[in-house]
Amino acid sequence: MDIKTLTAALKSVKMLWALGIPDILGAGNVYWVDGIGGNDSHGGLTPSEPLLKIDTALGLCSNDNNDYILVLDCYQQDTFPIVVDKTRVHIIGITNKSNRYPVMAPIADTAIFTVDSSGNDCEIAGFNLSAGASHGSIELNNPIGIHLHDLIFGSDQAGGTPQDGIIAETGQRNPIHGLIENCKFYGTGNYSNGALTRDGIRGTGGGALNWKNMTIRNNVFLGIPGIGIDLDMAQAVMIFGNKFALDADAAGAAITLGAGTKGCFIDTNHANFGKTAMVANPYVDGSTLNTWGLNYKALTAVLP
Repeated sequence: MDIKTLTAALKSVKMLWALGIPDILGAGNVYWVDGIGGNDSHGGLTPSEPLLKIDTALGLCSNDNNDYILVLDCYQQDTFPIVVDKTRVHIIGITNKSNRYPVMAPIADTAIFTVDSSGNDCEIAGFNLSAGASHGSIELNNPIGIHLHDLIFGSDQAGGTPQDGIIAETGQRNPIHGLIENCKFYGTGNYSNGALTRDGIRGTGGGALNWKNMTIRNNVFLGIPGIGIDLDMAQAVMIFGNKFALDADAAGAAITLGAGTKGCFIDTNHANFGKTAMVANPYVDGSTLNTWGLNYKALTAVLP
């Protein structure tokens, strides 16, 4: 890393720490993207000469080099979906103090990001994401070690009618050793600034699908029309400390685990619909092989 790149990176250390990046000095190359003022003929190595598109920056990254892509602004400059095809790469939206994340919304019916095994150990953070009407904002197919955090899904600021926030379903499989944390999922019900039309986090469809050794923690789900966290098949998934303001007094509206799940631990989650305790149980478990700790429906601890 040359001195100009190092200086530019150090100027953003506080913003990066706020997004949970502990050691920018341990990064490989750092590429800057500005979807408003950038140009793909630039080198992208300083914020004063940023690239225009995230996809262009990904093309400059190397596998397992711990490269960072720092996005100052964006919207519809990229061709979606953006395929994260480099291992151990970090794609970070640089926010301001109000947490107004850079926004991405597709023109066509697509996801924003797709991640498969070519994007193992990647990180995506600091964006406000929409998606097409039949897609999730981030779609997973067999990545290992993915870290998704400090993201907003379905906000009206991004527009569109995204179906899900994060999804791996029929035909997709096995997100493994991942961490999803500190995200906000906005649904259409009861919340005028929401847009997700189905689930927050969705892993359904059976077959080879099996979420393994994942952690889903400290996320907020507001008015999701379907289910907050919906997993058909999962193994050793930890679901901790999530908050659900539900769209309906419906069984399993917060967390639903299918018969194919086992070894999961669900603890310290809170869910309710309205101002009084809901009647239905917001937690449903179709398996006998998971462990439930202290989870709440309004002010009452409940088991599924």
